[in-house]
Amino acid sequence: MIFSNICDIICNVNIVIVIRVGSETHSFALVMTFLERNDEMAGKKVTDTVFDLASPIALAHGCFVDDVEFKKEGADYVLRVIIDVDDSAQGGVSIDQCENVSRALSDILDQTDPIAQAYMLEVSSPGIDRELKREKDFVRFMGREVDIKLYKAIDGAKLLSGKLIAYSPDAVTIETDGGETTVALSDAASVRLAVIW
Repeated sequence: MIFSNICDIICNVNIVIVIRVGSETHSFALVMTFLERNDEMAGKKVTDTVFDLASPIALAHGCFVDDVEFKKEGADYVLRVIIDVDDSAQGGVSIDQCENVSRALSDILDQTDPIAQAYMLEVSSPGIDRELKREKDFVRFMGREVDIKLYKAIDGAKLLSGKLIAYSPDAVTIETDGGETTVALSDAASVRLAVIW
């Protein structure tokens, strides 16, 4: 059977929705029916599509979408939507915000159906050790302590820690007790805010 503007397969999938805020994790199951689509969404990255769908939902609940990831982890695909609040907000992202965004987003995903395969939807806060990925992240957290995990060791170390003092599209510079160190972003597996206890 052929449908106009969409493909021909109707599937039932189990979606496990995971809510994480800090160390607390909440989950619930959702059974949804979707159509495998073959329209304009097929040419758009899943993460971009979900970012566009989730952004107005997040704003309606007093937060914003910081990042979207879609990748295979083990045997499952995970759609991870990371939400955040402005620095002026007290207490960071709440569990209620994660739950409200997750429920509303799952309804929109059910309607628009941008993802063909079964997946787990996870809505979470960035966490205290958030990863810095984009220019706006580095600008926002300039002057903060960061941990840089390296692909290959520099002077015997694969983890560098220091105050973030400079950023360019190609490199970051941190200040340590031994002076300034500049690391090419191509050499960094990740740059995260340091957890200071």
